[in-house]
Amino acid sequence: MMLRRFDTYIIKTLLLSMLVVFLCIGLLIAMFGVIDESRGAEETRSFGTLVVVVLLDLPTVLSAITSYIVLMGALIGLGMLSQNSEVTALRAAGVAPWRLCLPVAIASLLFYAGVFLVAEFIGPQLQSISFTNTAEQDNSSAYGTLWYKEGDVYTQLQVVDAELNIHGLRQFELNEDGKLSRTSVAESATPRSEDNTFELNDVEETLFDETMLETSMRATETWNLRSEIQSLPQRVTHEPGDLSFNELLQHVDYLRLEERDPTEFEVEFWARIARPFSIIGLVLLTVGFVVGPLRETGMGTRIGVGLVVGIMLEYFQRMLIPFASLYEIPAVVVVAIPVLVVFAVGTVLIRRIN
Repeated sequence: MMLRRFDTYIIKTLLLSMLVVFLCIGLLIAMFGVIDESRGAEETRSFGTLVVVVLLDLPTVLSAITSYIVLMGALIGLGMLSQNSEVTALRAAGVAPWRLCLPVAIASLLFYAGVFLVAEFIGPQLQSISFTNTAEQDNSSAYGTLWYKEGDVYTQLQVVDAELNIHGLRQFELNEDGKLSRTSVAESATPRSEDNTFELNDVEETLFDETMLETSMRATETWNLRSEIQSLPQRVTHEPGDLSFNELLQHVDYLRLEERDPTEFEVEFWARIARPFSIIGLVLLTVGFVVGPLRETGMGTRIGVGLVVGIMLEYFQRMLIPFASLYEIPAVVVVAIPVLVVFAVGTVLIRRIN
């Protein structure tokens, strides 16, 4: 289906509207982020440092709510066209509501693609810069006490700095019966990326037997990791939304290998795959609202509807995550249910218009 002149006009209008919503929400998130960061900031961190840290994290934060930005932007942009009677003129010229969905879908997917590419390929690098900058400005450790598990070995990392040097490490190894068989305490550990290991320094090892304990001291020891050494902090500190698409895949594989529940990360993985389909569903919803029940309402009502619908969808999906873990529902099903609901509601609204 060829794009006509009115399609290009609608696409430009909606992209501009989405960009304005994006900037407004980004400004609000940045303001609250600076306030939140300043509460726990060290005296060595300047106001400029706080602003830079928040701005570097902003692409990743905004990418998680792109669907709702698209919804609000489309509602506002299409609502402006409706108030100017431009949508009415198109309808009078014989343009069906289904045909009106085409330019709205193109604008929405173009905007989403831009945000997605920035968040996936630039966002992780910006977060890494933010993390390093924070650690240097605070002149302190980047991470506090962390726990990491590989196989039957549980490792406590007391302090990890920006260069992944560990200051204080304890390991607890269990035998096949689930009983403690070995403990190891090291003063420090130095990363060696070339062979994916840590070199432990000043190690005290204790072996547990049914009848005796055996303690030994060593100057150095090697700790071999199954996972990539650079991804160690991400595996123990980050939320699913902070990981890139590739990092999510790696972390899901790691959790499965360790026989741990990967549902939360699988839901995030499938949610990113389903987001374009979700946006198309929201396009149906937007056109159904603007051409239907919201065609004569003001801008405030449209913004309110966008906020309510976005919040309802977000909490609906979050509500399903515990059920997925409890009843072993596949993550793809949890993600698909809200998308199907949006498609169903949007289809009903547009059919009522016809």
